[in-house]
Amino acid sequence: MLDFIMWIGGFVITGIFSLIGWVITMLFSKLKDHQEAHEALEKDFNNHRLYSAQTFVTKSDISEMKNELVGHLLRIETKLDGKADK
Repeated sequence: MLDFIMWIGGFVITGIFSLIGWVITMLFSKLKDHQEAHEALEKDFNNHRLYSAQTFVTKSDISEMKNELVGHLLRIETKLDGKADK
């Protein structure tokens, strides 16, 4: 009878360790999948940052355009003031 209990105990312990090994393997495979997805997203984000830096307007360009517009508006205001005085 003791041999039978030891055989059953051996099967149970083997099953438990197999289940633990399977769970650990699944966790590490999911972790690897998440790391690969994260790397792909990081690459896409870096590509977008590069695209936006090359494509969109910089602060200095906006400041230069604002100064030109203010200059034109001041000249228009001066002309309107001159016509209003007449």
